[in-house]
Amino acid sequence: MRQKSKTRTMFMHTIDGKPADYERGEQITFASPGRYARRGIVLVPSIKQIRAEENASRQWRIARGCAVAGWDYGYVRVEVPA
Repeated sequence: MRQKSKTRTMFMHTIDGKPADYERGEQITFASPGRYARRGIVLVPSIKQIRAEENASRQWRIARGCAVAGWDYGYVRVEVPA
């Protein structure tokens, strides 16, 4: 009998390899200690959601005339207790 995994895989946004978070309806921002100390960085369950939030962030920045080029969006796979 196969044993059930005690962890699950989640994903965290990064910008230039540094921890980041998606602000709902806005953009991906760097995770600063003061801002995220209270609630932590939100992890997402799928790469599909990561890609959708990256696209939404780019569209939000384009709509406001902000720079889009030069940002290296990515993600890190994180194992968390199940």
